[in-house]
Amino acid sequence: MNDAISRPSLQRQSDRERGQLAWKNIEEVLQQSDDIKKKYRTQVRQFTSLVRTNGLAQTLAFLYAKGDWTEKDERKLSPEAQAVRLILVHLDAAIVKKEDQLPKPDRLLKHLLHSSSQVHREATVAALAFARWLSRFAEAELPSEDEPSGATAEAQEENHGSTSPS
Repeated sequence: MNDAISRPSLQRQSDRERGQLAWKNIEEVLQQSDDIKKKYRTQVRQFTSLVRTNGLAQTLAFLYAKGDWTEKDERKLSPEAQAVRLILVHLDAAIVKKEDQLPKPDRLLKHLLHSSSQVHREATVAALAFARWLSRFAEAELPSEDEPSGATAEAQEENHGSTSPS
């Protein structure tokens, strides 16, 4: 069966386009609660090492399992499940080319499970390139899990900038 006929194809993006989309995604995450921001940052920073260790399809399956899909009311989800859902949607939007369709959290995984090894390799390269952008922006803009709630990068910067050496 031909992959291109029955399934969505992979997008071809420049590094600049990936960066722009990653920034847009991080801006979306910035609208979420601090707990979701922290979980998103943690998960997106771990993504590349998970892909390199386990492969893209297994990593997506792992994240999909953490998304708690039995719960339909997103307000009842844990911050981790909400963060993982966002990551899956962001990866889908960045990697899978779709004609006037909204991103779906399971589309990329399903696409890979029914694709050739060549398509799988291309998707892995694209996912890693996009994840590098997401990770860098997340590190710069989102609080880490060891920061107290309400702490922002600006507040930390002000604290570091205002202390004078003794």
